Amino acid sequence: MLFAHDKALVEPWADARCDDLEQGRIDGLLATLRAHAGTCEEAGKCAAYIDKNRSRMRYPEYRAQGLCVGSGVAESGCRTVVGRLKRSGMYWTVSGANAILALRSCVLSGNYEDFWAERAENPCVQAEIQT
Repeated sequence: MLFAHDKALVEPWADARCDDLEQGRIDGLLATLRAHAGTCEEAGKCAAYIDKNRSRMRYPEYRAQGLCVGSGVAESGCRTVVGRLKRSGMYWTVSGANAILALRSCVLSGNYEDFWAERAENPCVQAEIQT
């Protein structure tokens, strides 16, 4: 474990690494983690993960576009839309579950009427729904 000899160093060090990540200083973060990889297996694993996924970790760029970077929004959306799909006694086929999730998403986003209007106007979509 990194800093096993001095637990008081752990939190400030971890906070600094999180700050590196949040500020987009990926190269510096990787250099720091790799410097500890020889003595801490977890630092090496973390460096490998970040290096592999660095294209998805452009947090300052995403925030500048007004996008969320945390998982809370996605988790909340899943809980809101999908949560009721997995209740006691409910069994779904994949196509049935997808159809119900699409309808719930339309209802929750306020697009329910548009959803049905589009299907009424498009015979190809009608055929897909019935199969």
